[in-house]
Amino acid sequence: MATPIVWWTEPWNTGAPVDVAGAWNVWQPVALIAVTTAFLIVSLSYMLGVFFNLDGLRKWAKAEFYQACASAVLVVFLLFMMDVMVNQGFQTMIGGMNPYKRAYAYLDGVMESLYAVYTNVYTVNFPLEFLTTFSFYFNAAGLDFSPFELVLSPVVEQLHFQAHVVTMAAITTAAQRALLHLFYNVGFSLFIPAGVLLRIFPWTRGAGGLLIAIGIGLSIVYPVMFTYVSLMSENPSEVKNQANQLGNSIGNFNLSDYGACASDFQTATDVATQRVLSPQLRNASAWILGWLSGIWLKIFYYPMLVLIVTFTFIRTIAPLLGADITDIGQGIIQIL
Repeated sequence: MATPIVWWTEPWNTGAPVDVAGAWNVWQPVALIAVTTAFLIVSLSYMLGVFFNLDGLRKWAKAEFYQACASAVLVVFLLFMMDVMVNQGFQTMIGGMNPYKRAYAYLDGVMESLYAVYTNVYTVNFPLEFLTTFSFYFNAAGLDFSPFELVLSPVVEQLHFQAHVVTMAAITTAAQRALLHLFYNVGFSLFIPAGVLLRIFPWTRGAGGLLIAIGIGLSIVYPVMFTYVSLMSENPSEVKNQANQLGNSIGNFNLSDYGACASDFQTATDVATQRVLSPQLRNASAWILGWLSGIWLKIFYYPMLVLIVTFTFIRTIAPLLGADITDIGQGIIQIL
């Protein structure tokens, strides 16, 4: 029998997501103070260079002045970007939804479709597998006879396969949703504020630029790419209708039918031939098999494509923010 699984329409993150705007508001004054401190250090260094006639210190102060200006522009840009993300901006451009809501809607739609398919497959498989266990004893011949096992086993095994694929797909989709929720919580509220602070000082500028690039990629590029992926997904209601046709094909098989089948060979034969082998059940099962053959595109290939685009963006923009990924990678390797 198809093994029942613990199903959830909401994963472990049942609570409200982190308040991104509130988290950034805590770091906003810290970032501004850090930028002001950078200008103060540059000014003092330049004055000391002029006072003691230290040409190297003056050149260093001039170079750091441009870096401080870049940090100030970056902070202003991030403040503007935060306002766009948490207020109107993207929500207006994509039909009143921010990109994260669109990404959640895509994954939730896939999960709803999988849930509908699994429940109906399980509903149909239960009476079918029950019939395959029937064994009739013939006194005259002195042997047991299982008439339905040979006929129904191919259908039962097909339903087992469908339940297995749906279970694996549900686990993968739940993992994708958990990953999306993780990015939502740590993108703006962790990587970008920490990156702004590290970007201020020359010794940590590379790490800060990398954190900012990661924050922008995870907070903007990753969910926005899901808006394009969602355009290639069908309406979950269509999948539910087809799955319900499979569940209805068994004709509301109930406990009284079990007793009738167990006591009357003719009743069991009618159920096996008229309900189980009906065109409605075969057509609905064939449609679900076709849909499951393409489910891996929705839960693996498309999300993997989104991750590839996101990390390509991070790798491209990180050098513009002062991060040398090659040096950072070599440093990590040396530490390990």
